[in-house]
Amino acid sequence: MRHVIALDVGGTGMKAALIGADGTLLHEARRPTGRDRGPEAVVESILGFAADLRAHGIAHLGEPAAAAGVAVPGIVDAALGTAVYAANLGWRDVPLRDLLSARLAGVPVALGHDVRTGGLAEGASARGKGADRFLFVPLGTGIAGAIGIDGAIEPGAHGSAGESRPHRRTPRRPALRLRPARLPGTPRLRLRGERGVGRGERRPRGGRRGLRQGRGVR
Repeated sequence: MRHVIALDVGGTGMKAALIGADGTLLHEARRPTGRDRGPEAVVESILGFAADLRAHGIAHLGEPAAAAGVAVPGIVDAALGTAVYAANLGWRDVPLRDLLSARLAGVPVALGHDVRTGGLAEGASARGKGADRFLFVPLGTGIAGAIGIDGAIEPGAHGSAGESRPHRRTPRRPALRLRPARLPGTPRLRLRGERGVGRGERRPRGGRRGLRQGRGVR
């Protein structure tokens, strides 16, 4: 049965499918990206996953995939087929389209940005269909968006339109309390909000004049 490979590479996991010529979902698979092993290992994981999908097509569908579409995060040069940069995967200037085509016995491979590819699908068949302008913002390991204009996704001057960065949520920490520097022999002043000083509490007698005369806080 004629089919293609669809592979989405995320910062944490990879999702893939074999899709029939009529759009039928024929097979699904998932694997961890394994970014903790470094960018070279991630690239090899992608190539190995694609090769296994091709083998599955031969074994269960009677023929290898006719083509493959691969979506990756970061900055992507789709025309050159290069994964230019991905902060969450650590790679730079990876000729991923050529590497995948070689691993898949020379079949055509399309390489695209993960979110812009999702936005393209959204504009063609889902909520964005028929809209002359739309914004597609999925949430994943990082946050990025796709800008749909007149049925196409805007890549930007450098292929990074809508691209953001990985965001890390940190636990709430106690507020930092700063204490003013005090020279030897001068009275100690307390900041509003510091224990022992609040609204209505007395300040140094005589205001600034009292400070100059060395009077303290009662």
